[in-house]
Amino acid sequence: MNTAHPLIDTLTLNDFVFGLAVTGVDDEIARRRLPGQTRPSMAWNIGHLLHGRARMASSIGASGPALDVSRFGREGATDGHDYPAVADLIAAWRETSAALVPALSAMTDEQLSQAASFPELPHGERTLADGVRFYTWHESYHLGQIGLIRSALGLTPIATLASQAAAAA
Repeated sequence: MNTAHPLIDTLTLNDFVFGLAVTGVDDEIARRRLPGQTRPSMAWNIGHLLHGRARMASSIGASGPALDVSRFGREGATDGHDYPAVADLIAAWRETSAALVPALSAMTDEQLSQAASFPELPHGERTLADGVRFYTWHESYHLGQIGLIRSALGLTPIATLASQAAAAA
């Protein structure tokens, strides 16, 4: 076991939460902003999450999404008319996660303590483990934003979907 085990557990939990977060979301809903707002939509948040996963994957030698998500790391939210289809974003998430989690699991503590290869980490992260820790936290933050948007748009809250999934298991 490596020191990334808690991060791997969180990424796996985030995969579960992501699956709930996109339940019943189509392109129209994903691109919708809250009334009177110019803040990010669910689609922008998903693209931004994928940008973080792409950075994590790249830093540890795993394959990132085939979909170009670089704009979601350098551009603010727009009306979303030219965003990829939400089905493509979801597929890219699943594809990236399928490579990221096993690659991170295979890393040694020595590899994780190497200097971070992430560009522009915001809080003085120095090691690869520090960078993965930041992006894992950042991912959870944006999943929370998606949850708030879901609820504000009248969709079933993520917590309710999680309770329903647990009851069905």
